[in-house]
Amino acid sequence: YGNETLGQCSWDDDDDCSEFGRYYSFEEAQSVCPDGWSLPSKDDFAELVEEAGGWENAAVYLRSTEWGGSLPGLNVYGFAAKPSGHFRWGTTTDSHGNEEQQLAFSPGSFDMWTSTVSGSQAAYIAEILDFSNSSYNTRTESRAILVPVRCVKKF
Repeated sequence: YGNETLGQCSWDDDDDCSEFGRYYSFEEAQSVCPDGWSLPSKDDFAELVEEAGGWENAAVYLRSTEWGGSLPGLNVYGFAAKPSGHFRWGTTTDSHGNEEQQLAFSPGSFDMWTSTVSGSQAAYIAEILDFSNSSYNTRTESRAILVPVRCVKKF
């Protein structure tokens, strides 16, 4: 979703955009879903997990069959989660002692924004990990990190 002014491809690589989509801050994510669609809430993700095999099997059932690692997915429900990860801002110091902001990539999990906020500076992301068949989670993160989205149809 989005356009040239909203979100970014991983490492600004348009080829990655076609596979993993764009990465958005929480504020950007609020406006990227098309009309009639919205970001899922934390509760929507919990409902998806319950419908997709419950805590015992949801992660493996929702992972893409192309998922690498020790526990590939079965993609039973067509959700096709790929390990898209997220980008967070950090500070690095160059050889002259100058600090600069830099994006750091955290790979290995499928991450997506939810619409559920946590205080004024954080919101929940939903994630699917590679630890077991039941490795999924929702957790709070800074609204400034860059995370992909999945939109759900409003009924």
